[in-house]
Amino acid sequence: MPVKVLGPGAYAGPIIDYHAHIKGTDEMDLSEIPQYPLLHRLADMFEPMLYGGVNLFARYGRDTRFHHLYREMTFLGFHELLRLLNKYRVEKFLESMDRNGIDHAVVCVIEPFIGTTEVLRAVAPYRDRISVYCAVDPHEPGYLERLQAYVDTGQVVGLKIHPPVAGPHPVAPEMMALGAFAQANHLPVFVHAGTFPFPLHDHCDDVMLMEPFIRRFEQIPIILGHIGWDQHEKVIQLGERYLNVHVETSWQPPEIIRDAIDRLGVQRVLMGSDFPLLQQDVALDNVRRAVMPHEAEWVLYRNARRMISHRAMHATHEPSATHEELTGA
Repeated sequence: MPVKVLGPGAYAGPIIDYHAHIKGTDEMDLSEIPQYPLLHRLADMFEPMLYGGVNLFARYGRDTRFHHLYREMTFLGFHELLRLLNKYRVEKFLESMDRNGIDHAVVCVIEPFIGTTEVLRAVAPYRDRISVYCAVDPHEPGYLERLQAYVDTGQVVGLKIHPPVAGPHPVAPEMMALGAFAQANHLPVFVHAGTFPFPLHDHCDDVMLMEPFIRRFEQIPIILGHIGWDQHEKVIQLGERYLNVHVETSWQPPEIIRDAIDRLGVQRVLMGSDFPLLQQDVALDNVRRAVMPHEAEWVLYRNARRMISHRAMHATHEPSATHEELTGA
């Protein structure tokens, strides 16, 4: 499918990266994970080549024949993720934003590996440039109370759910409880979608399992990450069925981003990079090659700004739902 390339100067307005990750100063507990210090040093030395390989993997590694190989490399992939998160803290993140002309970003937390409180501390001096989607570990007792505490800080604008890394399974009761909490508190929900190469929890990657969740919580925006990566057709079909479905563009080439815009409308597609797993310049280039000039502001800015403002626009002073209402107990 031919795509339109936006040249320099075609869009000079503000840009929001809707999908990024950073960690604070707290150190992760790696005692149960095999260590590869030599590989870490080599990865630092050859990082530009690694990023080039990841970009190729994002485009061509989605074939189902590779899925078994991914599972065999889980620990290596997870270690590379940890290396990048330890290297690219908030200062380097801001440097990347400035270098690429990005005005604002949404940082998505993935508990228990990166704590919401830790991230909130790290971005506190930069709240004019960084918004936070919180997360909880649904396997821990009291996860809804913990989530309420995050919301009560007034510093989170959405909820991130990553089933293969932190759970829950898309049809588990905990998933529905998180959705009920988000709906009661007017939080957009950002859910990882697509086969995850390095899962840490038993789950099913089929994005169609998200349909009951999407249908039940139609009053809140549900953003499916990566346009489903290898399952982009299924994700776009869900978007065609449900108007509360939005999609985020990281890991996708221009032609699939273009397909999402054509079939869902320009107001439901948001630019994201998945930094530091992928670089922001690559994500921006893919979007610029996909959009027409009159669409750029929506995908690069307006849609993300609407999500960031959603809670503030809809929240009232009504009390939050009780634990029994959320869990159906």
